[in-house]
Amino acid sequence: MATIKDVAARAGVSVSLVSHYLNGRKGVGPESRRRIEEAIEALHYRPNELARSLVRQRTNTIGVVVSHLSNPFLFDLFDGIEQGAKDYNIVYCSASADVHKRRRYFDFFLHGRADALIVYGSGTADKELVEELTRAKFPVVLVEHDLPNEAAGRILIDNFTAGREATDYLIALGHRNLLFLGGMEQIDAVRNRREGFEAACHAALDKGVHPIVLNPGYANGGVVSRRTLFDSAYRAMRDYLYQHDVPDAIFSSGDILAYGAIQALQEKGIEIPKDVSVIGFDDESGFEFGVAFPRLTTMRQPLSEIGKLAVETAIAQIGGAKPAKIVVSTEMIDRGTCIKRQV
Repeated sequence: MATIKDVAARAGVSVSLVSHYLNGRKGVGPESRRRIEEAIEALHYRPNELARSLVRQRTNTIGVVVSHLSNPFLFDLFDGIEQGAKDYNIVYCSASADVHKRRRYFDFFLHGRADALIVYGSGTADKELVEELTRAKFPVVLVEHDLPNEAAGRILIDNFTAGREATDYLIALGHRNLLFLGGMEQIDAVRNRREGFEAACHAALDKGVHPIVLNPGYANGGVVSRRTLFDSAYRAMRDYLYQHDVPDAIFSSGDILAYGAIQALQEKGIEIPKDVSVIGFDDESGFEFGVAFPRLTTMRQPLSEIGKLAVETAIAQIGGAKPAKIVVSTEMIDRGTCIKRQV
């Protein structure tokens, strides 16, 4: 295998000049550049990236930590990250909800394996980990979690406004008994969607709006898979229907939860949207669960845009920019699962 010394000897230049060329520094004239490039091609030379990163104190790598890499919901996020990555390498890690595993990944990237870290959907348990990274002046970008730490970049969905808009939409259709299907309250996004729902209901109390909040319980020690979300929502709605009337409309904090609820409703002979309107969040498919309604009216997150913004923010922080906080909006996608209430 050819070395940098072999390249220098063949090109008839010094090792330091070849090093300057490889690291993009000034001081390499056109003729020297030509000879170095010809030598590299002739010798099939490949630079030692580890050695180069030690010289530059950069790895040209950005780490990305998510809960589940296999979650198809995140594929658009990954696509956006790749679009914005430029010449950076991206390393993805799946850490589930295990704070100890997340700490291992955080430490791995901090100690010379990456120049920045993007964390998607971090929970309150990540607060201490993120603070450790930012105290070390390590560039961190949080996606969908607003820790009170201005030393970290943040890309956020306006979940409160989205929750309020979805609920206002149902109220405008004439629905009055409104059920919010919640989730894990330790996640800011879920809590903010509920708060938006409650704000819209409170503003319409004089119209006879009655808000209901239903929070499914989760099994499996807190490691929440798509199947767990679906099954928990199914059980919660099934049990609710044993004791209560069918609500006019349901606003779900996530589409997967909505699909679980729909299964329970359909088993009781309740038709959607004839008997109950349903609006979800996230724009996810329910095909894997065999639900008769494959797609929902939903609040769509621009995940590709979010991914691109996250990696661009990380690169800017690597370059010395101050961490930015960027808030993006959702878009309602109407697929016919919400209709005007029949009086």
